[in-house]
Amino acid sequence: MEKARQFAKDCHDLGLVIHGDFILGLPGETKESIRNTINFAKTLDCETIQVSIAHAYPGTEFYDFAKANGYITNERMEDGAAPDGAHRISRPAR
Repeated sequence: MEKARQFAKDCHDLGLVIHGDFILGLPGETKESIRNTINFAKTLDCETIQVSIAHAYPGTEFYDFAKANGYITNERMEDGAAPDGAHRISRPAR
């Protein structure tokens, strides 16, 4: 994280605009880790940010994790595959 802070500082020193991109919702995420991410983002002093929810795309570790743990409820990633056209990830029934 210190490298990211130094990079942001160097960009500011050069007059470059910084866009931060943060992903939430990966396995192990907690309210505390989300708060830590927010606090870290604030230290970078980005001009703009984007926050995305993690997506389990086939071929990624996150997809493999979601599949192995029963989180994938709709395999088809195409229009009309689900009522709202979404690739579904949800908590498995316990």
